[in-house]
Amino acid sequence: MAIEKELAKSNSETNKSTLEKESAETPNNGLIKVDTGKLTPPKHFLDELEEEKPIWQIEPITLIILILAIVFISFITVLVSRMPQK
Repeated sequence: MAIEKELAKSNSETNKSTLEKESAETPNNGLIKVDTGKLTPPKHFLDELEEEKPIWQIEPITLIILILAIVFISFITVLVSRMPQK
């Protein structure tokens, strides 16, 4: 019994000292640092950035949203103009 306790105690002390040595040896203290200077975006992202569209080539969904907004504003304007005055 006493021998098992001493072995467990010495193992825990050894583990603690090993962890302390490893943490002292690593300068980042467990942080992962990435050098972003070496990162490059994928080529298809670069192609999309270089490809400039004229202003009149709007995406279809943008055009639909714009038209719906104008129709809604016009509808509200018509309703307000027909309201009786107090």
